[in-house]
Amino acid sequence: MKKLTLYLFIFVFNFFVIGCDFDEQRQRNIEFPVTLEIKNELQETIFVKSIYNSVNVEAGFLLNGSEVLSNQTFKLQVSQENFKAISSGEYFLEVSCEDNSSRTVSGKQLKTQVVHNVQEWKVIVLIEKKIICQN
Repeated sequence: MKKLTLYLFIFVFNFFVIGCDFDEQRQRNIEFPVTLEIKNELQETIFVKSIYNSVNVEAGFLLNGSEVLSNQTFKLQVSQENFKAISSGEYFLEVSCEDNSSRTVSGKQLKTQVVHNVQEWKVIVLIEKKIICQN
C-alpha cells in the first residue's frame, strides 16, 4: 500500500510540476505564436539561407530558410521578439538565386505586411524587387 501511495504521489506531483498540457503543437504555438511568410513574387526560384537580426534588436535570432519557388510562400513560426524585429525591418535576409549569386538584403529594403487579428497573427515579407536576384 505504501508503494502504491508513493507512486500515486510521484505521478500527481509530476503532473502539477510539468503541467496538464501535453499537446506539443499547442506548446509550440504558445512559444512561437507568429507566422512569418516569405512570398517569392519573382519569376525565379530563390533559396533563403537565413534570416537574422540587425544590431538594433534586443533579442538576437537566426532563422534557417528554405527554397522558395516562383510565386510560392515559405512559412515559419517565430516568437514575438522576432515578429517585432521583422515587422520593423530590423533584420537581414541572406538569399541565393538560380544563378548561384548570393546577396544579403536589409529588411528595410523589402515590403512587409502585418496581419494581427483574432484569427491570425503573421508578418509577410514580399520578395518582389530585382534587388534580390539581379540578372
